[in-house]
Amino acid sequence: MTKLLTALPARYAVDVQPFISTEETRYYLNGFHVCRNAWGDGVHVVATDGHRMGVFNVAGGLISADLDDKPHTHRRGVTVRVEKPMLQQIKSYRTTATDIDPLWLCVDTDEVAWLVDVGDCKPELLSELLPDLCKPSADGFIAVQPKAVIDGTYPDWRRVLPAVPEKYTPTAYNPAYLAAFGSVSEHKGGNRCIQIAGDGTSPALVRVAGRPDFIGVLMPMRFDGDLTPPDWLHEHKRPVEEPEAEAA
Repeated sequence: MTKLLTALPARYAVDVQPFISTEETRYYLNGFHVCRNAWGDGVHVVATDGHRMGVFNVAGGLISADLDDKPHTHRRGVTVRVEKPMLQQIKSYRTTATDIDPLWLCVDTDEVAWLVDVGDCKPELLSELLPDLCKPSADGFIAVQPKAVIDGTYPDWRRVLPAVPEKYTPTAYNPAYLAAFGSVSEHKGGNRCIQIAGDGTSPALVRVAGRPDFIGVLMPMRFDGDLTPPDWLHEHKRPVEEPEAEAA
């Protein structure tokens, strides 16, 4: 009998994409991991490529109890791969003016992912609605994708989360990796400020203004330059031109 593995607002499948690894040798990182959150009232959506990591807390997200070793141990979950055609459908799907996400992504025990419009159904009611849905058909659902589950052990991402350092240290970061966090900030517009706290050598903690449901980790890079303000900023440090010697 087909059962529901996980279900969450589909937009998170788009938000997490910049953090997913594209290396085929690390196939278990080629998707996002879904596991029960620490409060037990939703799920975490996690992705990393080894250089950066994004973690979203999805209140009301659903996950099968069969994926838990023990209640609230959060050691297991399911790793999901959403391919480009479905991602494009999620991006182009109409949205409402309310805080309710109408489009949900569901994954079942047959490793099939599907999109369903739940309308204005409140999250607390979805836990009763979605598990009772039969296997999706082409007529009743917006999109269906087979082979959506990645079979492999996802690393213990919690061990990478750093504490906020007591002192902030000037640190160098890859601008391409920083762009991933910029994309997270664009979800609802407004203040796009990104705060990075690091000690210069260890993984840094990243928070994005306007996204209390997100936390990130970013690896620093070696910087061989000098952060001292250059001499050309100071008039008194202007090089003195030597007078030209007169011809004999």
